[in-house]
Formats: sequence, structure tokens, C-alpha cells
Amino acid sequence: MQLQGSDSLQNKILLFIGTFFIFNVVASIFRYNKMPEWLTLLQGVFIFICFFFLLFRFVFNSKLFQDQFLTRIIILGGYFCRGLIAIINEYIPLLPNLSDVSYYHNLGIEYSRELSIHVGGFGASAFGSYFIGAIYLLFGPSPLVMNILNSLVYSFTIIVLIKICRELDFNNFWVVALLGSILPSSILYIPVLLRESIFLFFSMYYFYQMIILFGKEKKGFSIDDSRRVSIQSGQTLYWDASPDPGEHVGNLVCEI
Repeated sequence: MQLQGSDSLQNKILLFIGTFFIFNVVASIFRYNKMPEWLTLLQGVFIFICFFFLLFRFVFNSKLFQDQFLTRIIILGGYFCRGLIAIINEYIPLLPNLSDVSYYHNLGIEYSRELSIHVGGFGASAFGSYFIGAIYLLFGPSPLVMNILNSLVYSFTIIVLIKICRELDFNNFWVVALLGSILPSSILYIPVLLRESIFLFFSMYYFYQMIILFGKEKKGFSIDDSRRVSIQSGQTLYWDASPDPGEHVGNLVCEI
């Protein structure tokens, strides 16, 4: 069984490397020309399916979503809908035509072709040049790839938000996933060539890390009005979870 699992993993790695190599060859061929629509669609659909299985494996293998079947379905369904909107919008306009989309697209094309920046290298310009330009350099000048990537990143943003709610003792994960999936902004500004998805993910992740850090400080041992640490001579230490009457927390007790 282990040998079969190892062979399966090796086959997936080889498939990934081979696909990446083909996409890179395509990017090299069409670096200075527009990719054919059928090739853009084929590439986008393939990446959309790969990202879906990646997200599927994550939500069904994560302990965070144990016994949370409805939450899993909502997260997968949200990504599927946003990715589908991104694919359709590439050929049939469904979303508003925003000027920033063409701006980022042109910055990405310039960087992928010449590996140089013609405007400021910070903020929006940096996102369009470095990030989108790197994606175009690897996969070709296709906004569809970035749009699908934005949809995937937003799905992981919802997962980070669920982790934040767990730290705050709110365990109705399906409510968080549903609200995050049906927000109008998640439909208008996520499956397009904008930076909102990436920035939102890092903002939520930073906020999550701050909550973790703050929680560790609150749980740390200290001597103050609300805690009492009792240490008796001995060798074995354990935490007594049963507080004395009138105390807020348990005591650190030593056994001889």
C-alpha cells in the first residue's frame, strides 16, 4: 500500500512538472503576442480544476473542518462559482469593466516581456509589475490565470477567517463560510485582475496571528489579581484544572 501511495505521489509530481513546463513553453512562445482564445480557455480550465482538487484535499483533510460537512461544501461551492464567473467573464462580460484591470494587465505584460518597471515600484505598481508580471512570465499573458488564482486565494481567506472565529469561540463555521461566499464584493472584485484578494488574505492572516499572540499572553502564567500560582516542594508538576472556591483559574500543584 505504501509503495502504491509513493508511486501515485510521484506520478502527480511528474504531471505537475510536465504541465508547468508546457505552460512555460507556451508563455515563451506568446510572450510578445496575444495567446489564442482557445489556448487561454484550455489553460484556465486546467488550472481551475487543479486548484479545485487542491482546495478539496485541504478542506477534507484538515482537522479544522472535522464534522463540518456543510462548511466544506460552501467553501468548495464558493470557489467553484467564483472560478466559473472568472472563466465566463473572460469571454462574455458579466462584471463591471474596471479601469484598474487593464492597468494591472499592462503592467504585468511590460514586466514579463522586459523584466523592468516603467513606473513606481511600490503599492499598486509593485503588485501589477512583480506579482502579475511573474505569473505572466511563467504562464503567459493570460488574465484568466490570475483571476482563478484570486478566487483560490479568497477561499483560503475565508478559511483564515474561520480560524479567527474559532479563536473567538464562535463555532458556527458554516455561517462564516456562507457570508464570506455571498458578499457582493467577493463576486465583483475577486474573480478579476485586482489586488483585493491578495491584500485581504494577508490582512486576515496578520489579524489571525495577532489574536494567537494575544491569546498566548492571556493564557501565560502570571501573578496578578485574577491568578494564583501555588508551587510546593516536590518533583512532579501538573496543572490542577479545578479552582478553589472564589478563584478564577486552577493552581499549579507539585506532588512529592
